[in-house]
Amino acid sequence: MKKIVLYFLLTVNVSCSQQKETVIVSYRPMQYGQKYYLDLHKNFTFYGLSISTENENRYIYDDSSFIYITKFKSTPNYYNIKKMGDSIFNLRFQNEELVSEINRLTNLTIVKPLPDTVELSGKQDDGLYWKDIKMGEISLGYVNVKPEKVYLFDKAVTTLRKKKKSAGNL
Repeated sequence: MKKIVLYFLLTVNVSCSQQKETVIVSYRPMQYGQKYYLDLHKNFTFYGLSISTENENRYIYDDSSFIYITKFKSTPNYYNIKKMGDSIFNLRFQNEELVSEINRLTNLTIVKPLPDTVELSGKQDDGLYWKDIKMGEISLGYVNVKPEKVYLFDKAVTTLRKKKKSAGNL
């Protein structure tokens, strides 16, 4: 019985210490918009940029890798995506309002609209990895990630979640 109690206490202690390695961060793309949450490993430096009502958050680690979440059209992976070729670049950064208007005016699908979610990733010229995920109005991703840390960064970006809207969140 003592062994079971000791095992249980060790398991609880280990799982609690593992949870303390991460922190929940929040992001709001616009001043009064939907709120998003991410679970990130600690020991980052926060860098925020706001222009008008839109903003971008960067969580920068000591090795220069960082995770970003932004509403800006141009993301930190702009040039990495550009290197993938014009067709991918033009799809990822298409003017969604213009495409919608052209297709509406012609009653045809002349230009294929951007899907709600687009995920792109690759290896930078310096051997480090990047990822960009466009999900509706926001983009989320990472830059300058060492191969052995890609798993941790992939895990972090999959924790993105929205806070459900309520009358108090409007």
